[in-house]
Amino acid sequence: EDAPSEANAYPLVGIPDSQLTPEERDKKRHQKMLKGAAEAREKERLRKERERDEKLRKRSQEEQERAQNPTKWLQVARAKRADLLERREVRAKKKAASNDRRSVEANERMRAI
Repeated sequence: EDAPSEANAYPLVGIPDSQLTPEERDKKRHQKMLKGAAEAREKERLRKERERDEKLRKRSQEEQERAQNPTKWLQVARAKRADLLERREVRAKKKAASNDRRSVEANERMRAI
């Protein structure tokens, strides 16, 4: 269904350069660029649509798990939260250590310089 509309939108793309005038070759180059951009937009739109569908599927699955076994869901949610908080704390400690000029990491950086 897209092929006929594509042929109408980009008529010079399918014609060999040897059959075109210099002016038509320039138009063909422009049409190729437009066609490539349109295909890239379509590909990105499909990728975003798949991501949205996957996110909705995960959300509905999580809601279903929560409804079936709330205690297990709560344990998993708390474990995820604890993991996030721990990673956040590690990052904060790393940042604080990098600001301390007497730390091992700072000495390593100075040695590298």
